Amino acid sequence: MVRDRAKDPLAATDRLLVDGNNALHALAGGGAARAPVAALIGRIRGLPPASVAIDLVLDGAPEAGAPMERVASGMRIIHSGRISADERILALVGHPPADRADRILVVTNDQGLAAQVRGRGARIASVTWLLGRLEAQRVTGAAPSIGRPRPPLGARHDGLARKEADDRPERRWSPGRGATTKRGPGARPPRGR
Repeated sequence: MVRDRAKDPLAATDRLLVDGNNALHALAGGGAARAPVAALIGRIRGLPPASVAIDLVLDGAPEAGAPMERVASGMRIIHSGRISADERILALVGHPPADRADRILVVTNDQGLAAQVRGRGARIASVTWLLGRLEAQRVTGAAPSIGRPRPPLGARHDGLARKEADDRPERRWSPGRGATTKRGPGARPPRGR
């Protein structure tokens, strides 16, 4: 299935670079505070296909207890250290003419960074687009599950899965089946008597 780049910025993308500072501020509603990094990691992991590498780039050094470099299969958090996150993103894109830069999608609202990234041949998407995709994914449940190829039993909307489960008496729980019945010796005598 080939997707049109104009309609889907993730089409023909091998690497997704996210300006984490922009995304965290936008996720928090644009105020002075920003959302916690974990809030973005959990939501962004299922966004692109598994073949797309994701780099979430943040300013400075990691906070105490914050996730370090690799947080999931195909996803890394990169802290910029002594340089700005914008400079780190530019280094990750490469220098012009950057080889296969057209396969890199950078998510940022920073217009200066966007112009420099385009000059290096990479593509740009806004943080608004990213948050819209994340919200649509949350509402529709379109994100692939990790480690489970099908939805859990009972998640099917036609009610068939629940009926199938009810037809199997060995799967039902009922009191007295042994789950709550005490076995073994009775109450122990108190110590020291």
